[in-house]
Amino acid sequence: MAVARDHKLVNKNPVPLGRRRIHHTAEEQQAANKAKSRRYYEKNKGTEQMRRSVRHREKVKSNMYFLPVASTKEPTQIPRSIPPPSHTSDPLAYWGYRVDRVAIKLDAKMGMTPSTFLDGVCTSYLTSHSKDDVRDTLLIFTPLQKSIYRYMDEILNIAGAGDEYKRAEDVSRRVLGVIHALEDILCKAMLGYDEVCTAFEGKGLLYQS
Repeated sequence: MAVARDHKLVNKNPVPLGRRRIHHTAEEQQAANKAKSRRYYEKNKGTEQMRRSVRHREKVKSNMYFLPVASTKEPTQIPRSIPPPSHTSDPLAYWGYRVDRVAIKLDAKMGMTPSTFLDGVCTSYLTSHSKDDVRDTLLIFTPLQKSIYRYMDEILNIAGAGDEYKRAEDVSRRVLGVIHALEDILCKAMLGYDEVCTAFEGKGLLYQS
């Protein structure tokens, strides 16, 4: 009788162990992974930014980091024989000089036209699959944004929205154009490699429009 009872306890249709599959197709799984990446980024945005800053400083200190695009163009420089204007005797000229320096640094960091440079950033990412390279490139340009905003405020306080301020606005637009384009590339990279690939080939990136 004991044998018979044991036989009755045997389950002829055992339930598979493990969690039930929620996503049954490759498209559903890909969409779920993207949503997970977005949630993680929003939750840990502050920590991720701190890690990127530390990583960027380490690369700069070790002289091992280079922009993803090689340049053969000589960077533009202000002649050394021309000293900067005095901050005390001619503050407007001084801040105008600082604005010029931002424009020069922007051109030197890219080494080429913005569209050619950004094409290189995309091509580099599509080859390396590394979002960190795009982030590190963005971190190189963000200090220029902080600087130009400060110089614009100083010029506005001294001379109002005149010619010097308008010239600073032009430089600001150039800086922000590069930064926003890099942010656009990074956002798409966060969603997935295919997002960047499709947008780049279809000329759907911000700087391509």
